[in-house]
Amino acid sequence: MMTPVLVVAGRCVHQGSVPSREQVVQWVKDFCGGQRDTEPIKRVVEVLGSGCAKCDQLYHNVLEAVTQADLHERVTVKKRTDIGYFQKMGVAVTPGLIIDGQVVSKGKVLTSDQIVEYLQAGPD
Repeated sequence: MMTPVLVVAGRCVHQGSVPSREQVVQWVKDFCGGQRDTEPIKRVVEVLGSGCAKCDQLYHNVLEAVTQADLHERVTVKKRTDIGYFQKMGVAVTPGLIIDGQVVSKGKVLTSDQIVEYLQAGPD
């Protein structure tokens, strides 16, 4: 295989030269069914807590962060109270914050500004 190589969705779509930006955009659109421009990526933010004051404050800060960053259409916020789920995710001390399935905080009340930073960083 000659480099550079462009792989989209696990499939080699080009190799041996640098394609134009327009061609790469077209391949990505083809892969996404042309919907990439019209449907924003949905992010899932989960606040883990039993309902204590710190857990409620973190939940409030998450909602504030979503408003602050104007992400209402792109972020779903869930409040989780199932201790079994906490254990499954490795959160022994609440509140916990999970973004897109990744634990980003345990036992701390992050500020809305800190949460905005995580949300703007995008999915890994």
